[in-house]
Amino acid sequence: RPTIGTACFPQDASNFSTLLQNAFIACEKAKKQKSSFAHFVSTDLDGPELLLEEVERALHTGKIEVWLQPQMRIHDQSCISAEALIRWPSEDALLITPMAIAEIAEHHGLITSLTEFVLKQALKQMHELEQHGIVINIAINMSASMLSETNLPELITKALNLWQISAERLTIEITESFIMQNVD
Repeated sequence: RPTIGTACFPQDASNFSTLLQNAFIACEKAKKQKSSFAHFVSTDLDGPELLLEEVERALHTGKIEVWLQPQMRIHDQSCISAEALIRWPSEDALLITPMAIAEIAEHHGLITSLTEFVLKQALKQMHELEQHGIVINIAINMSASMLSETNLPELITKALNLWQISAERLTIEITESFIMQNVD
């Protein structure tokens, strides 16, 4: 049975991440009540912690997946590179956006774990493609907050060595959201 959970701005949240979390909580409430609709109420228990727990569990159990979005060269229709994207396929058809996953990871100290997971999975897929004769470069989005992590070079080097990928074939793209929040 399809369920809808709603939360309204600014009554239920003052930012996108919390608004999405509250809508998720309302959807879970609708399912528990065997209803097709529920609206978030500030007295709903376990607010954003519920979604945080779900993200942590999904990350540690492999429910968050890394998909490769190919970048094609038009004139010969060949795949020249790919961008690694996170997806969270849900059994109950709830949509948890990649941005929401990243924001939750950022705000709750999971961003290093998420970054390491995405990096290793993308390079593993790159290695597997090479085993089938497909050689492409990979781009990975990374939160600008990771630039302050002292172990970032080591984390990247270990992942590259694990899958025997040369650094020249990996592009790190810094996400704008963190930079734009910290312009001062």
